[in-house]
Amino acid sequence: MMNREEYIYYTFMKKVTEDDFISLDESGLILILEDKLGLSDDRMDEIMGWIEEGGSPLDDEGTRTLANDTSNHLQELSIYESILREALKDEAVHRDEKDLIIALTSIMNISEEERSKIYDSILSGS
Repeated sequence: MMNREEYIYYTFMKKVTEDDFISLDESGLILILEDKLGLSDDRMDEIMGWIEEGGSPLDDEGTRTLANDTSNHLQELSIYESILREALKDEAVHRDEKDLIIALTSIMNISEEERSKIYDSILSGS
């Protein structure tokens, strides 16, 4: 069984690996996510194994439950902000980064209003 952090990692990495290529920009976002989620290397390897095998550790009900879990929403907003800061660091968000950021907002149930506030905060240097 997965917890919410593992679900986020699984879903994010599934998106990252769709094109069978991980760019340098994507690598930077992955490192931030891995650090912020606090998963063990063994657990991340296990999750990547499921992705590589094309399987899913969750049934439909488990997926719905984890997808709708908002118990750590403030922490997830902080993780999202860290990843967005990384993507904006070079002042150009590339297509692969943008796709992952959009996917992450969906995975973490981040509203348009929350995204705007975080983006504005980063731009204003807060």
